[in-house]
Amino acid sequence: MIIFLVLIIAAIGAGAAITVLATARIEAAHPAVGQLVKVAGGRLHVLELRPTLAEEALPIVLVHGASGNLQDLCLALGDRLAGNRRVILVDRPGHGWSDRPGGAADASPAHQAALIAQALDCIGIKHFVPFAH
Repeated sequence: MIIFLVLIIAAIGAGAAITVLATARIEAAHPAVGQLVKVAGGRLHVLELRPTLAEEALPIVLVHGASGNLQDLCLALGDRLAGNRRVILVDRPGHGWSDRPGGAADASPAHQAALIAQALDCIGIKHFVPFAH
C-alpha cells in the first residue's frame, strides 16, 4: 500500500515538473510583446501600436474573442489600422499574458470590462473606439 502511494505521489510530482518545464519553454518561445499593466489583483497585457501618420482620431481598442489572445487581432487588423490610428490591443483576463486575478469571477464580461477599463486608464486612454471579436 505504501509503495502504491509513493508511486502516485511520484507520478503527480513528475507531472507537475513536466508542466512547469513545458510552460517555461512555451513562454520563452512566445514572450509578451506589449506591457503588463497593473489592475486590481493582477496585470493585463496591453500592446500599443502607434500610427505612422499624425494621430488625431480616437484610438481603437481591440479585444479578442473567447479562445484567443491579442496576437489574433494584431495580425488581422491591428497592424493595418495602426497606419493612421493609435491601436491598443488587450489580452482579456486569463488569456495570453494577462492574469485572471478574480479567478472564475473574471469570466464575467462585466468583470473583464472593468479590468480592461482600469488598464486603459493606467495608460492614459479615456476615450476610444471599442472593437471586440
